[in-house]
Amino acid sequence: MSSNPIKFRLPLNIEGKADPQVVEAMQWHDDAINDLQQAIPSLKAQIDAKTTTTTGTTTTQAVASASQTVVIPAAPSTIGTVNNQTGNVAYVTGQGDYGALIIVDDASPVAVTLSTAAITTPFFVTAINYGAGLATLTPATGTISYPGSLAAGALALAQGVGAAIYYDGSLFWAILFPAPLIGFSGTITTAKLTVGGTNGSMTFVNGILTAQVAAT
Repeated sequence: MSSNPIKFRLPLNIEGKADPQVVEAMQWHDDAINDLQQAIPSLKAQIDAKTTTTTGTTTTQAVASASQTVVIPAAPSTIGTVNNQTGNVAYVTGQGDYGALIIVDDASPVAVTLSTAAITTPFFVTAINYGAGLATLTPATGTISYPGSLAAGALALAQGVGAAIYYDGSLFWAILFPAPLIGFSGTITTAKLTVGGTNGSMTFVNGILTAQVAAT
């Protein structure tokens, strides 16, 4: 219990006017309030001192740095463009062919070199042969794989055949797609086509094969 006299602690002097236990309870209650009031200035001084000590303090923390390299195609604007090499019998691809369609069209054989110099991945190009001359696609380094042939030295495209070609950084991979031979027609006569003991012929017009029977 606080050592302060009762007259300084009790709001009213009720000594002898109330039950002694009530008087004692009120004294304890008043002591608690008085102790709290006395503690406030001391606590405030400690808080102010702590605030003064920490104000303006700079803390330096080392943070590990990290970096990431993102490769962006050098010419993404070329996607969907057409590189028409009609009449040329030799061509070397480059980064500028990223996502482009290369057209070769000549009666003579066409040599296309798939360059690997200064090519960044991802890289793909599409090529199609419109001419009668065979178009041969040869990697400058590495090999080219396509359905039916893995790690080949070259890919030959006949007339009407195209390929989507992908580069993984060291090797080429191709997906072939034949174009419909619209406008092509021809007749094949054979003694092996027989109906009822007669010879016949087969006619191919615009992708449609028909058989004709002719009497011998």
